[in-house]
Amino acid sequence: MEFTIRIKRYFFNIVGGLCIALGIAGIALPLLPTTPFILLASACFMRGSPAFHHWLHNHKTFGPILDNWHRHRAVSPKVKQRGAVFITLSFTVSIIVAPIIWV
Repeated sequence: MEFTIRIKRYFFNIVGGLCIALGIAGIALPLLPTTPFILLASACFMRGSPAFHHWLHNHKTFGPILDNWHRHRAVSPKVKQRGAVFITLSFTVSIIVAPIIWV
């Protein structure tokens, strides 16, 4: 029984770590969302490692996102606005740069 519990904890920690990596990548890549991966990482760390779960909730970048989600079950308007601005800027840059590279 102890072996299966340990395997489950390793699994949740690995998936949580991958979700953190994808969430961090989502900050820079416009089509990859950050928030769902951070929420999934929180759920995985809750089951796999209380220490990582605590770290994630106290993180200066990801903590407020998780706190707002747990309180209101929604992403704050500030986060939505940042996402919209970043996607617009990325799209504008790609429109400007793509014809130059394409030729």
